[in-house]
Amino acid sequence: MGDKKTLNIILGFLFFGSLWGLFEASFGDWLYSRGIAYASIYLTVLAMFILASSKVFLPYKWTGALVGLIAMLFKLINIPFFACHLLAIFLLGSGFDIAWALVSKYYSGKFRLPVIGLCGTYTGHALFALIITYIVQYQYWTEVGLPKVIDYIFISGSIAALISMIAVPAGYHLGRSIREFSWTKLHPRFSTATVLVAILSIWIIQQAI
Repeated sequence: MGDKKTLNIILGFLFFGSLWGLFEASFGDWLYSRGIAYASIYLTVLAMFILASSKVFLPYKWTGALVGLIAMLFKLINIPFFACHLLAIFLLGSGFDIAWALVSKYYSGKFRLPVIGLCGTYTGHALFALIITYIVQYQYWTEVGLPKVIDYIFISGSIAALISMIAVPAGYHLGRSIREFSWTKLHPRFSTATVLVAILSIWIIQQAI
């Protein structure tokens, strides 16, 4: 029983991390290659949706960071190395975890999930902008400095945060609906096999794009 639970947990992290990584590696690459303005907004909202869904199946303290780590590795394996984007993925997942823990501790009202979406997005954006500019001192960011940091946190970050107030509840409730369906309708072995097939399909899709 313990081994089966461990397997399901591992598959859960691989599924959500690979799904996030697929959007980053395919949709993200498409956005950036075409110079779409504020491309990070689209990717942030998708990530927050996926992270909220993952919390239903993986209710652990650092779920977001671990899912982000897998997404980061997925992108690293499948497209050319770009440290800036990889760091952003991991820190957004970490920011989501921080917001989830703090908001859940101090607020349990009906707007908890929207508040988590708002705070998680701001936290992830702030962590990334400050670390990449003042600790890593990546030239693309240091050349502009504080104005770029402010733009990323308070302009694109605010737009993404507002949309994430919808994306996080939507992702969480979708996850609950899927979990309730799988538990009541599917045999446990079939559920595990379905997740495994989904993971393999994600990797195959990425190779086919």
